[in-house]
Order: sequence, then C-alpha cells, then structure tokens
Amino acid sequence: MAAALRATGVPGPMGPEEIHRIKLEQVRASGARTLPSNVDWLASLPPEERARFDGAIRRRPSRTLSGVAVVAVMTAPARCPHGRCTYCPGGVENNSPQSYTGEEPSALRGAQFHWDSRRIAAERLASLEETGHPTSKVEVIVMGGTFPSRPVSYQEEVLRGVYEGLNGAPAASLAQAQLANESAARRMVGLTVETRPDWCDARVLPFLLGAGVTRIEIGVECLHEEVLQAVGRAHGTEDVRRATIAARGQGLKICYHLMLGLPGMTPEEDYRDALRVLEDPALRPDMLKIYPTLVIAGTPLYDDWKAGRFVPYGAPTAIEVLARIKGALPPWVRIQRIQRDIPARLIADGVRVSNLRERALARLAENGAHCRCLRCREVGRRASPPIDDLLLTEREYSTVGGKELFLSWEDARSDAVAGFLRLRIPSETREGTLPEPVIRELKVLGTEVAVGTPGGGRSDYQHRGLGHALLERAEATAQQAGFRGIYVTSAVGTRPYYRARGYVPAGSHLRKALFAGRNT
Repeated sequence: MAAALRATGVPGPMGPEEIHRIKLEQVRASGARTLPSNVDWLASLPPEERARFDGAIRRRPSRTLSGVAVVAVMTAPARCPHGRCTYCPGGVENNSPQSYTGEEPSALRGAQFHWDSRRIAAERLASLEETGHPTSKVEVIVMGGTFPSRPVSYQEEVLRGVYEGLNGAPAASLAQAQLANESAARRMVGLTVETRPDWCDARVLPFLLGAGVTRIEIGVECLHEEVLQAVGRAHGTEDVRRATIAARGQGLKICYHLMLGLPGMTPEEDYRDALRVLEDPALRPDMLKIYPTLVIAGTPLYDDWKAGRFVPYGAPTAIEVLARIKGALPPWVRIQRIQRDIPARLIADGVRVSNLRERALARLAENGAHCRCLRCREVGRRASPPIDDLLLTEREYSTVGGKELFLSWEDARSDAVAGFLRLRIPSETREGTLPEPVIRELKVLGTEVAVGTPGGGRSDYQHRGLGHALLERAEATAQQAGFRGIYVTSAVGTRPYYRARGYVPAGSHLRKALFAGRNT
C-alpha cells in the first residue's frame, strides 16, 4: 500500500477523487472484490501517510476529536418516578422520553428504530463510519430520563442491546454481550447513564457498575431549595450531596446538569450556584452540562409565561452568565454541552441562538480571559503541540472523604491538554466506598487512533505511551501514600488494556496489587 501511495506523485493532502482512484488501483492489484470503506482504508495506512487523507475523508472531525466516537441511545418514553417538573416537555403523554421534546436528533433516531437500543447503536456507528470516523473506541450515553428508576429487566435489555450493537452480533445475556465486547472491533470505552440525585445510591450503583457504567450524569439543575420545590423537582441539595459522594466513592465519573434562569433565580444567583458546585468538597463534579431554561408549549411553565409570571433569560443574559462561569472553571472540569438540541421553532421564549458556547467564549475574550475547561483545551481545538513539548502536570483538590489528583499531559505554551487521569485517594473508609485509591478516568485526547493501530503521525497522541505514563504515575502515587493496591473503574472494552498491565477483576472493578504500603 505504501508503494501505491508513493506512486500517486501528489506530495500534499489529497481529495476524495484521488483517494477513490488509489483504492480502485489497490483493489485491481490485489484481486479483491470490493472497495474497503474509507475508515478501514484510513486505518490501514502507515502513520506518516494517514494525515494526508484524514481531512478529505472525515466529515465533522470534532465528533471524534476527543479521542472516541460518541453514540447517544434514547430509551423508550416512561413516566418520571417523581412526577413532572414544570419546564419538562417530555413524557408518555407526548410520546417522547422524559425531559425531551421528541424532536431532538437522538430522540428522532430512537423513535425511528422503535427504541431498540441495538439498532440505534448499530445505525449510529454505521453513520459515523460512512463519514470517515473510526469507531473502534466508543462512548455510549443512555438518555431519556432517570435510567436507574426503570425495571432492572428493562435496564438489562437496553444495555445488552447497546453491547450487541457494538459487537455486531446477538448475545444470550448482558454478561455474554460484555464478554464479547472485550475483543470486539468496536470497544465500549465509556458508558454513561442519566439520573435524578435521589436515584444514585447503594440501591442502584452495584448493578450499574456491574453493567460497565463509568459515568453518572446527575440532574442537579440548581442548589436553591425553594426553587427546586417550586419547579417540582421533588429532591433537595442533600440528595445531590449524597449522590455525588456515593458515585465518587465507587470511582465513577460525575457530570452535573445545571439550568440557568429557573423561576426565582437571578443571573448573580446562577453564577454563585456554579461557584458552589465548583468549590464545595461535597460536590465538585468532573463535568458540566449547562442549559438555559426554555419555555416549551404544553408545559406548566408555558402557562406561567403566558400569564406573565415567568420571563426566561434572553441570549445576552445567558451569554453573560455563561462567560462568567467559564472564566471561573478549574482546569480539571469539562463542559460537555451548552444548550439543548431543541429545534428553535418549538421554543416559545428563551435562548434561540444556536452558537451560545461560541458567543460566551467571545464575551470572555472581550474581558481579556479564556476558558480553561478541558474541552476548550483539548489538543486539536486550541493547538496541536509536538508530543515532545508536553509536560506531566499534577493538581490536587479536596473532596469529602478524600482527595482528587488530576494528572495531565499539557503544553505550557498553548495550554493544550493531550491526556489526563483522575485519581481518587480516600482518607477514610466509608460504607459503600472503595478502601484504596481508584483511577476514575484515564483518557488520551486528539483524533481517535483505532485499536491495534500504532500512533505516529504528527497529530496523533493516542498509542504513543502517554496513557501508560499516566497510569504508572498514579500507581506510584498510591504506593507512596501507603496503599497496597489500586483500583480502576474500567469500561468493558478497556479491560484488556488494564489486564495487560497487571490488573485483575475485583468485583465490578479491576485492581492491581502494589508491593509496599499499609494494610487496608
């Protein structure tokens, strides 16, 4: 193949026509009967050649810029366990999943495939592959309301279907589907479910961990008790605190959903809520999704708006609040999303602009600052520094029951991040928490490099030893702290990676014995 590439005589990047011609020549020369897909062809190239073709093949490259392919799977409509929030447009009455209008892209896909998680996952992966994205490393997010409140049999059905969609084959059980995924071409490297704070505790966490869940997204919304009560949330801030402590103690990644401009809130109160989320040791999530409150027809909030009892934030107010929040973010937090995927025609009032994140960043820049969240600093977004320019950086912050170490490969000049690891070190043993340090997340960023493919291109950061170095630093840190072992919360598809480095099954986690320390 390398000879075929050299024979083109084209020194720089190539377009789709040249790529198609090369593939035809290779098929004729080899006697193959079919053309390889773009993604398979790209993965087969030597690293030094891959960059010449990547841009021509891959559409919307940001979809895999964080190092993985992300797939959203929507669950079937069902009633929320507590009732209905005043702003919520979804539910069985509207034939849409809880919290969704039914016209979001992920909800439309769910309805198209009759909420069959296997078909949803398989078709989404096929779509990504057709547009040139590698799909050997897949993060799945199960959406549609409080997943742990659904019957366990339904949860098993959905998650088994997700694994089957990745594996490309049916399985007799969830456990068999997980086992098959450990060696599948499309590996599950992260699995997320959404939940209310009062459905994230010892009742549900053992099952979720056993199913391979690695991240919990918690609908916090705000931290004002009277506001939560007024909008019908039926939970309080103490539920948020308990859920966070429980999830972190089991080594899960934590994402909060926050809403701006809820009834009774002001821009200043929203900002102070965000500061409390970021600074309170009982909270301090790893990620955030921030949504301005929208008025949607058919909701109780719509009736309040019609009667003049509620006025949502417009774009200028939301931009100002978001810019302030972005300016306050610590470097270990990632803003996953800003804004919902709700079509503008369904919004009776509220923020309708489609580029709220970009406008908030522009406002922040006007103030002479920039966002330091992980997403904004990922290699490939802000800069793509040479791998030799990266430095291993360590930051520490306190949380209830222990401390967190955030280890990262960073470029001092551009502030870009190429990889990171989250290590939880317990200071006390609590019921339902792990007694030894746990690696909650290990991730190398940049354009996804397929499993089994060596990195080596200038823009490749995966498969270059960055992750292994982070892992070794975490193990050394745990050992120096006096522990005899270290856990990792591993997705099903990354278990072989950790097993090859000395980790063995320990309940729903993997654990590696360390050779010095105290009895724990």
